[in-house]
Amino acid sequence: MVMTIGQALQNSNKKLAALGNVNLNFDVTMLLCHVLKKDRLFLLTNQAQEIQSELYAQYLEMLERYALGQPLQYIIGSQEFMSLPFIVNENVLIPRQDTETLVEQVLARIAPDAKLHILDIGTGSGCIAISLAHYRKNLSVVAMDISSEALAVAKQNAINNQVARRISFLQQDVFTLWQDDKATQTFDIIVSNPPYITAQVVETLDKKVRAYEPYGALCGGKDGLDYYRHIIQNGKKALKQGGWMALEIGYDQREAVERLFRDHGYGNIETIKDYAGNDRVVSGNWA
Repeated sequence: MVMTIGQALQNSNKKLAALGNVNLNFDVTMLLCHVLKKDRLFLLTNQAQEIQSELYAQYLEMLERYALGQPLQYIIGSQEFMSLPFIVNENVLIPRQDTETLVEQVLARIAPDAKLHILDIGTGSGCIAISLAHYRKNLSVVAMDISSEALAVAKQNAINNQVARRISFLQQDVFTLWQDDKATQTFDIIVSNPPYITAQVVETLDKKVRAYEPYGALCGGKDGLDYYRHIIQNGKKALKQGGWMALEIGYDQREAVERLFRDHGYGNIETIKDYAGNDRVVSGNWA
C-alpha cells in the first residue's frame, strides 16, 4: 500500500494516541523527518508526497520502539543543545534545556577572548564542555567521565562541532579524583551537572527516563547530594585563587547546596533560576 506523508502522520497519531504523550504529534513528525532526511516545514508543505516503501518500513520500526517507551532522541540518535547538534545514545544522558541555564551562566562570566582552563565533571555527551569551547574560542577544557562509552560519544561530538583540539578527555571516577591533598591540575572554573535525583525518586521517574537513560547519570544517592558533597569539598583543591564553581541542581536543592558551599568556605554564592522559574544553578568563588 502506498502511503503519503500526511497519511503516515495521521495514522501514527491515531495508533499511538493511547500513550497519552502531549508531545506525540511533534515526536512522530520528527521521526518521519529523520527517516526522510527532511525538515518539518517540508513535511507540512508536502503532505501528498508518497513515501518509498523501504523508508516507510523504517518509520514503522521506529514507531514500535517509540511505543515501547524509548526516548525520541535515542531513536534518532541526536539532540540539539545550545543550538549545536549532539549525538546521543543510551550511554549518555539526553541533554536538556535546563542545563543550558548552566552553560549560559558560565558564558556570561567569561569574556569573549578569555584564556581560561575549565573542568567539566561528568561530561556525558560533552554538551557542556563542547558548548563552552564553541562559544568561547580561547578556552581549554578537560571533560571528565567515569564511563568510557560516554567519553566515546563526547569525543565524536567534539569532532563534529570542531572543538576537539581544545578539549582533553579524562576517564576518571570523581570520588577518587582528589584523593591527594594537592590536585595535579588547577582550573579557573569547575562546572558540573552531577547526578542529583534521590534513589527513591529515580524509581518513580517516567519509563522513558528510568528504563533507558543511564542510572549512574541520574542517581545522586539517598538524599541526592552525594556528588555535591564531594565536588564542593574537594574541588577547591583544583580551583585557582579566585576560581569559580557552577553546579546544576534539582529544583528543590538550593538551600542544601548553598549550605555546602558556605560550609566549605566559598564566597559570592549565587543561585540562578531556569526559564521555568525553578532554581537551577548554584555557584560560588574560592578565594
